[in-house]
Amino acid sequence: MMIICLCQGIREKDVRCAIRQGACTLAKLKSATGAGQGCGSCTQELRYLLHHKNGSACHFHEENPTQGGPLKKTSD
Repeated sequence: MMIICLCQGIREKDVRCAIRQGACTLAKLKSATGAGQGCGSCTQELRYLLHHKNGSACHFHEENPTQGGPLKKTSD
């Protein structure tokens, strides 16, 4: 699986999972996964995943946001 954030070792599937669970803004996604909080070079990819790959999931979750702390990485 593709690594999105090299600084934090965050994989694409972890980002997608966070989006499905309600992290539908860049700030929420960064907070939920830890991605984008090092050098920031993954921010464009995070935006792309938010707006192009999982947009339909976000529309649902924006109406029903989840609560809680950072997500744990999923296992391979």
